[in-house]
Amino acid sequence: MQGLMNVRVGGQQIQLIKLMGAFIVFAAILMFFMAAAEMFEAWGNIKTIDGCLNIAKGDDVFFKECKTMAFEAFGLFVKPEQAALNGKQLYIVLIKPVAALFIWIAILILGFVIYNLPSKMMVPAKKDFKLKK
Repeated sequence: MQGLMNVRVGGQQIQLIKLMGAFIVFAAILMFFMAAAEMFEAWGNIKTIDGCLNIAKGDDVFFKECKTMAFEAFGLFVKPEQAALNGKQLYIVLIKPVAALFIWIAILILGFVIYNLPSKMMVPAKKDFKLKK
C-alpha cells in the first residue's frame, strides 16, 4: 500500500496525500481572495447605486438610469420613488459573496488538515502476494 501513497517525481519521493492537500490549500487561497474581491466589488457597487438613488430624487430620467444600473449589477428591482436600497436588498446582494468567503475558508482548513495527515497512515489492505528477490 505504500506504493500508492508515494510517487517518484524528479528523483524525489512525494506523498500523494500531502500533494493533494497542497493543491487544495493553493486553490482555496486563490478562491478566497477572489471571493473577497467580489465582496468588496459588491460593496462598492452598493454604495454607487445608493448614492445614485439619493441624487435621483424627483428626476425620472436619472432614476431610470439608477434603476437600470441596479438591475444590471445585482438583478435588483428598485421601486418607483425609492430613495435608497433597503436592508433586504443589501442582504440579498451581500450574502452570496460573504457565504463564498466562508466556504473557501472551510475548504482551506480542510486542505490544511489533509496536508498535515500523518505520513504513516494505517490503510487496511490485504496483501495477496509477496515479491521475492
